Parts: sequence; structure tokens; C-alpha cells
Amino acid sequence: MTTGRECFEAWAGDHEWSDWTRPTLFASELFPSYGSIGPQSVPDTADGALELAIRNDLRWRDGNGNRACVVVDMPGSRAIEIGAALSEHGYAPVVLFNGVAAARNPVVAHDDTLKALIRYAPSLRIAENPSPAFLIDSRRMAGSPDPGRYDNRWITFPQDFPSGGLLRARGIKRCYLILEPTRVADDLAHVLRRWQDAGIEMFDALDGRKPITVQAPPLYKALYYRWSALLKLKPNSFGGFGAAIPIATRGYYGGYG
Repeated sequence: MTTGRECFEAWAGDHEWSDWTRPTLFASELFPSYGSIGPQSVPDTADGALELAIRNDLRWRDGNGNRACVVVDMPGSRAIEIGAALSEHGYAPVVLFNGVAAARNPVVAHDDTLKALIRYAPSLRIAENPSPAFLIDSRRMAGSPDPGRYDNRWITFPQDFPSGGLLRARGIKRCYLILEPTRVADDLAHVLRRWQDAGIEMFDALDGRKPITVQAPPLYKALYYRWSALLKLKPNSFGGFGAAIPIATRGYYGGYG
């Protein structure tokens, strides 16, 4: 699997959650350079995180037929590995990464993430009528956007996810969180608090399914939240995030002297 399109089709699949897979990473110019990566079987534990979650009874469907979803907010390739492993347990991994994978001097490096997408794509086994496992990168706002670098930092918005009402309509009553760091990031809180308001219960998948109450983040449901959040980021024309940060110059024509 050497092309981004082939990889995207493998991860997006053909199920009721496919439309939420973001194509941004898969459109990267870096894909051909990783064409020699061979397929690898889906990891069983993904550094122990999934093993702990399964031990704590992370089930995609309970005895009453109710479904659950998972949100995995972990660093890059680890989120992808856990998503691949969850495909063995009734979940469809939904890749919501929305930062461009740049070849030169990116603020957020995606090399290992792209390799994981390629490595596990052939091994994905999506169950019939799966529940969604939404995958995002906890490093999305990490790094220093210095001049000369490619600023591919990004944040997630409620519009990137299904609404709480839609989840409930499809039988989802609870959401398991796999987070690193363990606190809910502010941008994700805008999503989860809406789900919570819609009646979806939140649980920490790695701590005995401990219930979580998501507090309303700053500017919750404010009309200008999206504008305010985008103010320091660099969205681009095809829907993802990424643009070069200009180097300050002096002089009449932009040169020195």
C-alpha cells in the first residue's frame, strides 16, 4: 500500500462512520517515500493502554444492546496503533487528524504517524455495524511556531464529530476516553461537553471505567469561539491546517540593507 488514497480507503472503510474520516494526512506528499514499509499485524496492546482498557471491560455493546464509542487523544502513532487494535474489538477507527504532514521543518512531526497508518492499514478488520473510535493527536498544539517553520498545529471542533443527538439516535449511550495527558484538552471539551449535555455518559477507559464529568470550557457555545480559536492557527484551502511562517525581513524590497 503505497498511495495515500489506498491508505485512506482502508482506514475510512465502508460503514456508518466513514464520512468522519479526515483526508488531510492521507493527502501528504510524504506517502511515496514510505512505500517500502511492509504491512504489520494489528498490535494487541499498543504500549499497554488498550490492554488496560480491555481489562476494565471496555465493551462496544452491553447486554442491553446499547453501544459505546471511544475517543483516543494520544500522541501521533500511538493513537493510530490503539485505533488499529480497537478494530479487533468491534470498533471502527475514525482518523480525525487535521494537520498537514509537511516535508520541511514542521512544528508537529507526522513521520511516525504516517508509517503507522501504512503499516496497519492492510490488517484492519472492521466488524459489521461497528461503533466508532475517534482518533486525534494530543500533540496537535505542541511545538513552537517559529519563523521559517511550517505551522501545522491544529485543533478539533464540534463540527468534526457526530453530534450527541446523532450518537444517541444510533444507540450510543456512553463514551470511553483514552487520553494522554489524562486531562481533557479544552478543544476536545467543546465536543465532549455537548455529548454529555445530550445524555452520553463519559468514562475513563484506563481507570476502572471511572465516570468523568466534563466541565464547560472557555467560550462554550459562544458564537465567536471558532473565530477566536483560529486566530493563531493557519488553516489552508483544502480544509486542513498548515502554512509556512514567513521570516521577517527589512528593506524596501524585503531584503536587508
